[in-house]
Amino acid sequence: MASISWQGRVYALGDGPATPLELTGSGIAPATPAGWGTIPAPFGVGPEYCRAYRSLRGMLVLLSASIEADRRRWLHVSVSHRNGRLPTWREMCEVKDLFCGPARTAYQVHPPQEKHVSIHPGVLHLFCPLDGAVTPDFTRGGETI
Repeated sequence: MASISWQGRVYALGDGPATPLELTGSGIAPATPAGWGTIPAPFGVGPEYCRAYRSLRGMLVLLSASIEADRRRWLHVSVSHRNGRLPTWREMCEVKDLFCGPARTAYQVHPPQEKHVSIHPGVLHLFCPLDGAVTPDFTRGGETI
């Protein structure tokens, strides 16, 4: 199993209940959007498990997917800027639409403090269930939340 090292700590891909899901040939990783280019995935992870994209504006997106403990397929999207600035809400919306799809739901997760892991302070994450939304309709039948 592949692993990455960051600031003296090793993180195993697929460690725990998650099983890495191949992006190659799965239809998960989109065609490269206009204004974006593909770059080698960091940490020595192969393109079958991680895809990396850089925008002309210097934003970096990493895509990976896994089958989690709930037995669902999840797309994980990491978003950062070359200069370390956190992505804005508008940028996260753009990335969600480009890489998860405009018709899919994606989540930013705020876990309890004891479960919080951040291997880099300038990165935000989206999690997109590939097998259908997993939360109730919070619009209560309306048009907005």
